[in-house]
Amino acid sequence: MQQPLASNNTSLAAAPEAPVCVNQTLDLLTAVATGTPLCLIALATVFGNCLVLLAVATQPSLRSSATAVFISNLAIADLLLGVCVLPFSSVLEVTHGCWYFGQLLCHVWASVDVLCCTASIMSLCAISLDRYIGVTRPLRHASIVTRRRAVALAAGVWLLSLLVSVGPLLGWRTDGDGAQPNICRVSDNRAYIVFSVIVSFYLPLCVVIFFYIRIYQAASRQTRSLANGVVTARMRASNSQQSVNSTASASATSATAVVTLRVHRGGGGGGGACGLTGAGRQHQQSRLHMAGKLARFKREKKAAKTLGIVVGVFILCWLPFFFIYPFKEILCRQCSVPDLLFKVVFWLGYCNSLCNPVIYACSNREFKRAFWRLLSCFCRRQRQKRPGQMQQRQRLTSAATTTLQACHRQQRSSSSGQAPTRGAPSATELTLLNRKNHHW
Repeated sequence: MQQPLASNNTSLAAAPEAPVCVNQTLDLLTAVATGTPLCLIALATVFGNCLVLLAVATQPSLRSSATAVFISNLAIADLLLGVCVLPFSSVLEVTHGCWYFGQLLCHVWASVDVLCCTASIMSLCAISLDRYIGVTRPLRHASIVTRRRAVALAAGVWLLSLLVSVGPLLGWRTDGDGAQPNICRVSDNRAYIVFSVIVSFYLPLCVVIFFYIRIYQAASRQTRSLANGVVTARMRASNSQQSVNSTASASATSATAVVTLRVHRGGGGGGGACGLTGAGRQHQQSRLHMAGKLARFKREKKAAKTLGIVVGVFILCWLPFFFIYPFKEILCRQCSVPDLLFKVVFWLGYCNSLCNPVIYACSNREFKRAFWRLLSCFCRRQRQKRPGQMQQRQRLTSAATTTLQACHRQQRSSSSGQAPTRGAPSATELTLLNRKNHHW
C-alpha cells in the first residue's frame, strides 16, 4: 500500500510541518534530475506489464492454463499502478509534496494507489496457492484450479482490495484532513493505519511464506518419491526382461524353428513369447506414465522456483516500507526518519511492480520466448514500414512519369497531326513531378 507523498511532510504519516506550496518556485535542473528517473520507472512498469498481458494473450501455452488468470491479474494491478498512480507520485516528488489537482482527485488517486498495491500483493497470494496445488497435486491441478475458480479468486482479490482502499473515502480519516487544499494524504487515523498495514501486507506476507514453505517441503518429498519410482520401474523392467530372455533362449535351443512358427501364429507354445510382449508393453506403459508424471512435476517445480524469486523480491521491496511506516506512525510519532531514507523505501515498494515482468522474462522460458517474439515482431514491422513507404513512393513516381509522358506525346501529335511518339517531359512537368515526389 502506497502513501501519496514525496517527503515525510506529505506521507500518510502526518508531519509536524506541511510543505509551503503557495508561490512555490521550482529549480528546473533539480526537477529534471528528480523527475526523469521516476518517469522512467513509470514507463518501464507500464511497458513490462503490457508485455506480460500480450504474452499471455498471444502464447497458447500460457493462455490455456488457469495460472494465466492469476499472472494476468497481477500484471493488471501493476499496470494500473504504473498508469494511474506513478505519474502523480512523480509530480509530488518534483513539487516537494505539493498537490495541485484538487482534493477530490487526491482522494480518488490515493484510494486507487491503495487498491492497486493491495491487489498486487494479494495476487501473489493467489499465485502461491496455485503453485502449491500444482506441486502437491500435479495430475489433478487442472481439475482443481479451473478457469472459473481462478476468475472467482481473482475477483475476490479485487473485492478485498477495494474494501481496504475505500475506508478513507467513507470517512475513516482524521478530522481536518481537508484544511490544507495543497496537501494530499490518505488518512492519519491510527486505527486505519493498523488495519491497512495488516490486511495489505503482513497478512498476505504470512500467507505467501506459509505456502512457499509447504511448496518447498512438498517439492523435496515429490522429488525423492518420483526418483525412487523411476529407479524401481527400471529395475523391474530389467529383471523381467532378463527372465524372459532366459526363457526365450532355452526355447530357441530346443526347437528354434517351431518357436518361430508359433510366435507368428500366436498360439500353443508361442504363448511364452506373447507373454513377453504383454509384459514388455506393461512395463513400458508404466515407465512412460512415470516419466510423464516426472516431467509434469518438473514443470511445476520450475514454476515454483519462479514464484520463489517473485516472493523474495516482493519481501525485499515492501518490507522496508511496511516496517518504517507503522513504526513511525504508530509506535513513535515523535521519531525522526531521514527524508531520503523514507523516499527510498517508498519508491522501492513501487519498484516491485516493475520487477515482476523482469523476473518472468529471466526465469520462465515460455515468457522469455513470448517476450522475444513480441519484440522481434515489433522491430520487424518497423523495418518493413520504411521499405513499404519507399515502394509506394516509387510506384507513385512511376505512375506520374507515365502520365506526363502520355500527355506530352498527345500534345505533340495534336500539334503536328502525326501519330503519337514517345518523348521526354518538359521542364515544368519535371518540376511538378519533383514537387509531388517531395510531398510523398
